[in-house]
Parts: sequence; C-alpha cells; structure tokens
Amino acid sequence: MLGLRSGCGERAAGNWIRRTDACSQVIEVDGQGVGEVDLTPDAYGYSAQLSYWVLARFRGRGLAERAARLACGQADGMYLTAYVSARNLASIRVLERLGFQRGRRVADYAGYPGVRDTDSYFRLPLEKPQELL
Repeated sequence: MLGLRSGCGERAAGNWIRRTDACSQVIEVDGQGVGEVDLTPDAYGYSAQLSYWVLARFRGRGLAERAARLACGQADGMYLTAYVSARNLASIRVLERLGFQRGRRVADYAGYPGVRDTDSYFRLPLEKPQELL
C-alpha cells in the first residue's frame, strides 16, 4: 500500500527509505534498516496519517507496534488515521492494540480505481488541542 511490492528485498526497501521525506523514521535492528514508520500531519496540525512497514523476515517481533506506538506518542492530541488492507490481519491487530477503531471501506485509495479491500482506521485524540476547546 506504500508503493513497495509484496516480498521486496532489502535493497528495494533501502532505496524506499532513502527517498522518503523527513517525517519518516527508519526501524532498525542491529544497525540495519528493516522498516519505516511515518506520521504525516495535515497542514493545520489537527490530524495525521500513520503508516508503517517492516521487511517480511523481521515481522512478528513487535517492531511495527513499538515504532507506531512511539510515533503516536508524538501526535499531541491529533486525530489519527491509518489505512490497511482487510487481509492484513497483523497490521489490523497492531492498530487495534494502539487504540484505533475500524472506520469504513475506502474507494480509490492510492489512486486505485473502485472500492478495494482497504479499510480506514482512526484514533480519536487523547486530548483536544486548546484551539478546539
């Protein structure tokens, strides 16, 4: 969903990491980049989109959840969204453990035409920004 092909190798993942913007953080194991977490705020700072990925051979170690939890901790009361394939049960579990709730099925996600198996997930802010009170 982020532009990496299923089963991509470490070289392709490394190239992806080098091309991402400054708000992305690399997930490392023993000094090796094995994934990425990104929290992209909107122009006003009221909401942000969470995204993450981990190379296949490093999955199942809790890396995505730990990295996403740290990123969410920097959200400062923002409304958070994430998008995940309904088939990606591991990622759904990560989002649910972080307090995200399932939203609706998304049409035309990432430029793909028609309704796909992508669902939106959201997490309400832990506290409202002062400007909204």
